[in-house]
Amino acid sequence: MTYQEVLSRGFTLRGMVHRPQSVPPGIRLPAVVLCHGFTGTRVESHRLLVKAANALVEAGIVAVRFDFAGSGESDGEFVDMTPETEVQDAMNILQWLGAQSGVDRSKLGMIGLSLGGLVTACAASRTKLPAAIALWAATANMGQRMNERATPEMTAQLQEKGYVDSRGNMVGRGFYESALQIKPLQEARQYAGKVLIVHGTEDQSVPVSEADEYAGAFAKCFPQLHIIQGADHTFNSQVWEADVIGTTVEFMRQILC
Repeated sequence: MTYQEVLSRGFTLRGMVHRPQSVPPGIRLPAVVLCHGFTGTRVESHRLLVKAANALVEAGIVAVRFDFAGSGESDGEFVDMTPETEVQDAMNILQWLGAQSGVDRSKLGMIGLSLGGLVTACAASRTKLPAAIALWAATANMGQRMNERATPEMTAQLQEKGYVDSRGNMVGRGFYESALQIKPLQEARQYAGKVLIVHGTEDQSVPVSEADEYAGAFAKCFPQLHIIQGADHTFNSQVWEADVIGTTVEFMRQILC
């Protein structure tokens, strides 16, 4: 595992690259980018992305997990982050990864959790680079959900200050505007690779019905839809964690290796 910095939109994105140690550096391997969720980092809850990266390495796949601009250790401010800026960051990471000497550009993949799932759907559809993508508890209608959950106090704060204080994270006006403008389900129809969609039945943040919406949008890809009974938004149990990671790594291994 090595520390890595990548430039995106004038910001330095910081992350980690996991590569099988037994493989010489010059050998080109499949590689997967992991995208964290809203207010998350490249580690995520119960080290979910770290564990996923390690499992990918065991399958012979390079794994890259990074912080979006404004999150974790990357440059930028959270208040300036939007779904669209994260899509741009993910696209830049993909381009960087595909140019590495030890990576097979024809065998790239992406995994995205929550907002990272929306980002994955859009970045993959726009670049056409990933041969396979996995969406974990991906949000399809983020702008709509945020509007439904907005309180009068939040609306007033947004109008007065230009941001909403969400548990210490300042969510800017631009984020709300971008969330309403971006159309991941429409963009998904342009993707032609392989797709895995994983969602928990007890997800209180993103309804499991949105997994069905993604499945419909990716219909021409004949997506695999994997529903985990009882699982919450970030798969917070050993059983759910093992299920989402195991299912995803096997999917990536079959497509990329």
